[in-house]
Amino acid sequence: MRHHEPIDGFGQTLWDDIRFILRFWRCRRRNVLWRKPSAAEQQVFDAHPIIGRFGDLTEFVAEVDNQRWLVRERLWWGWPDAPRHAFFVLDGERIVVATDFNVWPSPWRPHPDQFEANHAHADPSENQ
Repeated sequence: MRHHEPIDGFGQTLWDDIRFILRFWRCRRRNVLWRKPSAAEQQVFDAHPIIGRFGDLTEFVAEVDNQRWLVRERLWWGWPDAPRHAFFVLDGERIVVATDFNVWPSPWRPHPDQFEANHAHADPSENQ
């Protein structure tokens, strides 16, 4: 029986899933300095027809090799829910990596928990 709607995800094929996983393995070995998104960036990603469906907020963004990398966080995560983070790489408007993960890669800085601890008393308007 043929399905006319994707069962999950955003309509990617099994081959796309495999490519995304392989690309993510390469991405997680890179040294990346993340930053918090601006309010305008947050709105763009929240409104994106695909990205906005994964995670509750955009936690970090980075520009790497002329691509935009972003991590969205879920407020509810862990079994039986989805993993904590959704990771995307955009090359222009094309999604070239999309996957979920729980464990923050060690070469990526700052770690979300460390960032929150270091900025717990910061003025929230500084990220606007």
